[in-house]
Order: sequence, then structure tokens, then C-alpha cells
Amino acid sequence: EKLSLALTWNRVDIARSHVFNDDVEWPHGSLELAMMDALVHDRIEFVKLLLERGVTMTKFLTVQRLEDLYNAKQGPSNTLRYIIRDVKKNLPRDYRYTLIDIGLVINKLMGGAFRSIYTRRKFRNMYNNTMRANTPMKRSGSTYRPQQQQQQQNYNYLVASNSPLPVPPPQHAAYNTIASSTPT
Repeated sequence: EKLSLALTWNRVDIARSHVFNDDVEWPHGSLELAMMDALVHDRIEFVKLLLERGVTMTKFLTVQRLEDLYNAKQGPSNTLRYIIRDVKKNLPRDYRYTLIDIGLVINKLMGGAFRSIYTRRKFRNMYNNTMRANTPMKRSGSTYRPQQQQQQQNYNYLVASNSPLPVPPPQHAAYNTIASSTPT
């Protein structure tokens, strides 16, 4: 709760001195919501702090989280929706952008000089298979596994195949912080 308040007030100094101290042991994955809020609200210093405190972008960025970032209503305004509407006509007002849409935008902006990984057949097939299982739990053999775990496995596969890492929307200043901390 203290971290959430410090983030809302954009007071990284309070977070450093009163939230992140040696007495508190943060469970694995507990800082992910704070990272999402920091990215959406363009809190650069909080992104840096959370990276220092162990948030790993290659584990944090899943297909779902990337799409959530691209579709965030908060944060700085951007021209993404206008470019997507230029690439895909007659979209409903509440349309949710996909990574494939983002790939089409990248292709358009590059003018054919580059083809985004998001528009390649391999990614589209993986993406469609993952999204087809868009239920809270996915049946896998005799056990159930959360969909997010499957998305993370797919993301890890992309990373392992030396594909360019997807990054949050570049309209956020926090983009540079993430890009500089992500191994290539």
C-alpha cells in the first residue's frame, strides 16, 4: 500500500527510504503491478527503482502485458490509435489493439524497409494459438496451468529464438529506461 501511494504521488524518494528498506523481503513477482503502474503513468524514476529491486523485463513483459500497455487509457496521449485506424479501417470505438496491429503500424511507419516480428507467420501462429486459449485456465495434459504461464513460455521462446524483444509503447519516456536495461 505504501508503494502504491508513493507511486501515485510520484515520490520515488519516499519509496526508497520508507518502502524499500532492508527489513522488507519482497516475494517473487510482487512488484509487477507497481511496474505496470509506473510504465502506464510514465514514472521513469520508479521504473529505474523497480529494475534495481529485481524486476526483470524479460520476465515481466508478456504478450498480455504488452497489449495492456498499448491499450492503456492513462498516461500520455499518443498517435497510435490514429495510425492503427489508418492501417485497419472501420474499427469499433472500443477496439483493443493487438501486437499484430502494432506490427502493422511498425511496417507502415518503416515504409516496407522492415518487417515487424509481430506480422511474421511464426509469431501470428503462436499468438493466435495463445489467444485461442483465452480462458482463465488452460487444460494441459492432466493438469491445469494459467494462461499467463503459457504466454510467458511463448514470450521466452521468442527471446530464445533471438527475435527482437517487444517493448512498451515508445511514447512513454520510460521506454528509454527499459531499452537500456534489457539485454540484447
